[in-house]
Amino acid sequence: MRRFVLYLIIIGASLLIVGSMLQSPNPPWQTINEGGPTHAVFLPLILYDNGSSQTPTRTPTPTPTQTATSTPTNTSTSTPTNTPTNTPTNTPTSTPTNTPTNTPTNTPTSTPTNTPTNTPTNTPTSTPTNTPTNTPTNTPTSTPTSCTITQLISDGSFEAGSPNPHWQVASNKSSAILDDSAIPQPNPTHTGTWKAWLGGDNLAQESLWQSFTVGSNASSLQVSFWWQVNTTEPSPLINDSLDIQIADATGVLLQSIYTLYDGDTNSTWVQQTIPISPTYAGQTLRIVFVANTDSSNPTSFFIDDVSVCACQ
Repeated sequence: MRRFVLYLIIIGASLLIVGSMLQSPNPPWQTINEGGPTHAVFLPLILYDNGSSQTPTRTPTPTPTQTATSTPTNTSTSTPTNTPTNTPTNTPTSTPTNTPTNTPTNTPTSTPTNTPTNTPTNTPTSTPTNTPTNTPTNTPTSTPTSCTITQLISDGSFEAGSPNPHWQVASNKSSAILDDSAIPQPNPTHTGTWKAWLGGDNLAQESLWQSFTVGSNASSLQVSFWWQVNTTEPSPLINDSLDIQIADATGVLLQSIYTLYDGDTNSTWVQQTIPISPTYAGQTLRIVFVANTDSSNPTSFFIDDVSVCACQ
């Protein structure tokens, strides 16, 4: 019995040694190569028993078969299968997708839209709109647009001669007043061949007038004439005069609109234009020229191209 137990112990130890050698990278078998092919020679362990034939029959039965089966099979199965599965699949998915979405989309949207909206819209609204409204609109509206310029007198250049059907004259010197002579020199008239010549004598009192009617819708009235003054006064000033007047239909003075004196002497024709206010709309008036000279050194007053115009 003791031999049998000892035999089992030796067989188990041998199997353990054999299992260890199978797992070793350099197994303890010998290689014989003497110029020919390589042969692996395993040196078996031989046990000798002197008397018993039954004990060596049970030696290779269950133990050596189960020890070598389990260890090499389970080691190589689990580890290499699970390693490459998780890491390379989840890494490139999230990061490159979210990076280019937020920053380039929000930057050009807000800033360039709000900048040009406020400043250029509010600045030009108040100032340039109110400035040109008042002044240029009111000035040209009344005179050229809403009325027609109408000449209210006839034969303002006296070309109908003397006696004249349009002009009335009065003189304390029995002067004709309407004249076609060569005086004054060098230009006796402004236009044509006839003119009005008042004064030219001492203590002269002379007048020239024409009646006209202003329309009821007249908005303005204006008198214009050309004049020249020659005097013999040594110190011309206000010794002699020619007064231009607006009178009513009977000759009553309404207003004196302009006065010439011997101090206005000159040798050329000068135009004078006088606006009349009020306009006397709907009334019949007179344009009157009245000359008065003193007792010496007479002054001559020459008138031509008289115009009385109304805007109506």
